[in-house]
Amino acid sequence: MFSKRYERLNNYITPSSELVNKVKNLSETRKNKSHILLKPAIAMMTLILTYCSMPVLAANVPIIYNLMYQVSPSVAQYFMPVQKTCESNGIEMEVVSAYIKDDTAQIYITLKDLKENRVDETTDLNDSYKINRAFDCSIGHCENVGYDVKTGKATFLITITNNEKKNITGEKLTFMMSNFISHKKKWDEIKLPISTKQIESNIKTQKIGISGFSTTNDKYQYKFKQYEEDVIIPNKDIDFGVNDMRITGIAYLDNRLHIQVSAKNNFKIDNHGEIYLKNIETNEKKLSDYHVGFVLGKKGDKYEYSTNYYTHNEDRRDFTEYVFDISKEELKNYNIYGDFVAGGLNTEGDWKITFPLEAQ
Repeated sequence: MFSKRYERLNNYITPSSELVNKVKNLSETRKNKSHILLKPAIAMMTLILTYCSMPVLAANVPIIYNLMYQVSPSVAQYFMPVQKTCESNGIEMEVVSAYIKDDTAQIYITLKDLKENRVDETTDLNDSYKINRAFDCSIGHCENVGYDVKTGKATFLITITNNEKKNITGEKLTFMMSNFISHKKKWDEIKLPISTKQIESNIKTQKIGISGFSTTNDKYQYKFKQYEEDVIIPNKDIDFGVNDMRITGIAYLDNRLHIQVSAKNNFKIDNHGEIYLKNIETNEKKLSDYHVGFVLGKKGDKYEYSTNYYTHNEDRRDFTEYVFDISKEELKNYNIYGDFVAGGLNTEGDWKITFPLEAQ
């Protein structure tokens, strides 16, 4: 529910749902033909199919070639080999290949554990990477697109774009990373221990700066531009069995249901998920109309807002507050559920590779 996966909470460039579903279905039908485990995020690779078609990927990078071949045999034709590596804390990072088209660059990197088993199919770069470059750019996307069981390599596709819309061929780029998360656990369709008796109507709120926003309802798009939101002052501590996550507030505000969840130590383990309602009779899901992310610090039994807590502060708590347009009467037909992912292992290091952005 917090940093990366609601992109949701960030200005990331993401593929359309139609494109994701199309490629997800394709990967599902092909994944059993290889030892490579594919992610739905592989849909980003199809975005390059409209570009040039000169075969350039070297034959000595078969893992990446096979990964791209799962989507389309022609995908591999678009990338120039880079094949530069660095090692830190027993983890090897490699920039395998890159594709340049005008103002956009797409880069494949891999991670491999040379000593233990810290890299797996759940590996996440944890927003720890940075890109130094000679041009002004925005990070478009970074996704784990595949894991090779035989070699133990996790592969990531990164997309960057020059904000000035200028050709970036010939520029140099430095990719740096300080940590990653792996061995994540999943909890699906957990029925949350919330009863209608716990839902309050007269409750204290506070206006705080939000760290992110996501909505499924167009009428709430305006809230994204406000950067502030009235949220519940945390007043509960309900454990629902997912690592250090808690339900910290449940209330009706302005005739809308608010459910607030917090996570501890989220910089290192990146707990996230989604809360939704499920119809008792039909099992139909109802997603929140919008949710906001924010950060508070905990001092004793009290929480406080300060920008100081946006750093790696031990007192930091990450919050997401879900808002549903549903009446109290209608809510009687629903139970409250959640799907969650929690990181298990954080590995730190100092990885850095500089390479040129060369066109075909």
